[in-house]
Amino acid sequence: MLNINHWGGGVNGLWKSNSKLNFAKDSHSDGMLEVLGLTDIVHMGQVQVGLDEPFQVGQGHILVLKSKVDNKIVPLQIDG
Repeated sequence: MLNINHWGGGVNGLWKSNSKLNFAKDSHSDGMLEVLGLTDIVHMGQVQVGLDEPFQVGQGHILVLKSKVDNKIVPLQIDG
């Protein structure tokens, strides 16, 4: 999740305004968090060098994250 416009040492443009998915543009002052997803470490590297984009998972003021598998550890990072 993030509420910043860059990540990982300067990677910009992570959150795209997407009317198809009904996501608004990211903003520091809108009170919302944006949730992005990466599939694995290779995908993370591809995003960092501009070969791919993260998945836009959601956006909101109050977020509840649940794993589809009970008792599974899900790594995440919160910025912003």
